[in-house]
Amino acid sequence: MTYSISIIANESIKFTWKGSTSSTSVTNNKSFDITATNGKQFTIDWGDDSDIETITGTGNEQNLNHTYVNTNNSTIYAVKITGVTADCLFTDLNLYSKLLTTLDLSTNTALRTLVCNNNSITTLDLSANILLQSLNCSSNPLRDLDLNANTALQSLNCSGNSLTTLNLSTNTLLQSLNCSINSLTNLDLNANTALQTLYCYYNQLTTLDLNANKLLRTLNCYNNSLTTLTLSANTLLQSLNCYSNLLTALDLKANTLLQDLSCSSNSLTTLDLSGNTLLQEVVCSNNSLTVLDINTNTVLQTLYCNNNLLTALALKANTALETLYCQNNQLTTLELRANTKLKTLNCPDNQLTALDLCTNTRLQNLMCYNNSLNTLDLSANTLLQSLGCDNNQLTALYTNSQLNSLYTTNNRLLLSDLYNTTKMMSGTAIINLGTQILVPQEAIVGSSVDYSAQKEFGGKTTVFTVKKSGLPALLSSDYTIDDGIITFNNTGNYTVTMTNSALLPVKSSSSAVETTRKIMPPPPNVPAQVIAEFNVIDYVGITNAQATGIAIYPNPTKGQLTIDNGQTAFGLSQLTIGDIALFDIMGKKQLSIINCQLSIHQIDISHLPAGIYYLQIAGKTTKVVKN
Repeated sequence: MTYSISIIANESIKFTWKGSTSSTSVTNNKSFDITATNGKQFTIDWGDDSDIETITGTGNEQNLNHTYVNTNNSTIYAVKITGVTADCLFTDLNLYSKLLTTLDLSTNTALRTLVCNNNSITTLDLSANILLQSLNCSSNPLRDLDLNANTALQSLNCSGNSLTTLNLSTNTLLQSLNCSINSLTNLDLNANTALQTLYCYYNQLTTLDLNANKLLRTLNCYNNSLTTLTLSANTLLQSLNCYSNLLTALDLKANTLLQDLSCSSNSLTTLDLSGNTLLQEVVCSNNSLTVLDINTNTVLQTLYCNNNLLTALALKANTALETLYCQNNQLTTLELRANTKLKTLNCPDNQLTALDLCTNTRLQNLMCYNNSLNTLDLSANTLLQSLGCDNNQLTALYTNSQLNSLYTTNNRLLLSDLYNTTKMMSGTAIINLGTQILVPQEAIVGSSVDYSAQKEFGGKTTVFTVKKSGLPALLSSDYTIDDGIITFNNTGNYTVTMTNSALLPVKSSSSAVETTRKIMPPPPNVPAQVIAEFNVIDYVGITNAQATGIAIYPNPTKGQLTIDNGQTAFGLSQLTIGDIALFDIMGKKQLSIINCQLSIHQIDISHLPAGIYYLQIAGKTTKVVKN
């Protein structure tokens, strides 16, 4: 298409702008960019008392500036740019973020490119600018935009205004359109068959017909109210972002060139990606997906499938995967041995009991909190920078990297585990060790628990606090402590709390991790604490077989031990034996039989070391000696 213009007067551009953003008087330098015909002169009246300037065009973009004296945000200047001769044409004008209030282009008929975004323009008359090819008028308070005369327009950005309608029926050459962040309820693109890029997010669209836009390659239509989205005609589509709509289905079979997909925050229950083998990024979070098959997506690098209903996630075929977010599903296992390029893993709020990361040597960020993990071996992950493993059941944690952030609260770790993990961390790292609550144990009066390995770290002595039934326990009568070994001298429910000032929390003043997770920061100067609970019982209850009618023989024994519930005077068996448990002198259970239905039963303890043991039968206890 050929366009021609008849020059009837010298070209000119008029606009008004504020002197500055300040409410007080200042000296302020203001500038703009313009392209004028090479070798042709034009004048600039800056709208103050200064002399009119004469400039010679170069045919390229020129930056022109002027200093306003004693100006403020209430001072408005009327600027006028005028060609000295009729053949001085202005083809490009850039007034981005210049505090403009008005813009008059009625005699600037040669204009091809206009940038006037981020201003305060309320009206924009472009009826004289029939050669205009590129327009950026975004982030103004425009309520109307008439583009009927601008048939040469190829690129339009009118986002961030207050438009309720947009008529593009005459703009048949349009290739790129950004009309996002307006109040559009309808968008007719049937005439725009050349369209390749469309951004229409943050509007109020309920439908979007793209059947005529067969050249479309990029579509961003998120944050609307679309209930359906038909893309069967858009076979060239490479990037699709349709999150935060009301979609219940999404058919992508025709879009075999698709590389990037974001369809999160819809109401999808299924998602078939089997034909989209070029996908590199998939974001399908916040839906109701129960299954996600990505076996054919072998070049996939980024996957966000968090906040769905997934019970399984097969990733063996996705060897290029670098980023995985799968939190808040119902995963019980997560197999990642094939994903050796993985750098970021977020899998909290699942039902994981194990996590094998031995092959993921490039891993840098790991969040696996709120699961049921017992151990976490990160010794192979030497590049790891951040770790959030709080709210699990960890009894062991192995790391081999200098972490920048660490969250371990609400596990079952000892002080030694925490110290070994934190001693390689820098002084600026974010550390929240919190409280560790060990598995409750039973112990016997006179038995000891060995915490000698917990008594000192980094030259700081561990403080052991012992309570009995919530009150301070009495040293000597209730317990004794020697070099970290605690001996229980009386029955009762004991709580042992261990703290060490070498394990104080450290928190950065601006923790992006804490902000994202919305967790409370650790209290200042409160060290990590480990809590162990013991139910200490008295094993004096049974002294001989006659006390209950149960015979235990031979005692001492070399291995075989017989438990005989005896017979009545008439030769009939008495009640069955019931529950049997064998404890060592430290109170650790070595053997357990639930609800034994026999009246005579043999147990074999030949595999146990020689020593004193305590046999508990139906709540009664007797001492057994193993030779």
